[in-house]
Amino acid sequence: MEDYDAKYGRFNVIAEPSRPFAPGAESWADVMARVRKCMEELAAQHIGKTAVVVTHSGFVIATVLGLLAVQSSTDRATLDPWYTSITSWRRGNKRWSLECFNDTAHLDNLSNQMLAPDPTTI
Repeated sequence: MEDYDAKYGRFNVIAEPSRPFAPGAESWADVMARVRKCMEELAAQHIGKTAVVVTHSGFVIATVLGLLAVQSSTDRATLDPWYTSITSWRRGNKRWSLECFNDTAHLDNLSNQMLAPDPTTI
């Protein structure tokens, strides 16, 4: 993180959603648009079916914020999905429903303390 800050500078993605993360990179606004487009395309291609997407937490967070239309604010709570957690969406008549978020029941036989992300390192 220190190397990144030294090279590109620290900034708040909520306060500056159009600022690229690095030269030539996406901005948070770009990520949100790309994730929304991906979810809409998946829903259109798999009507009445289940699609499984394996991705990183940034994609999951973007779906929650974007599909639930959470307003940007620097004072909001944070979303920190655990490693290998399951988030499930259902697409209905032009509306999305969040069915589960951060489900880790499949990890019950493992030590969840080992799997919980450390928000200071993400």
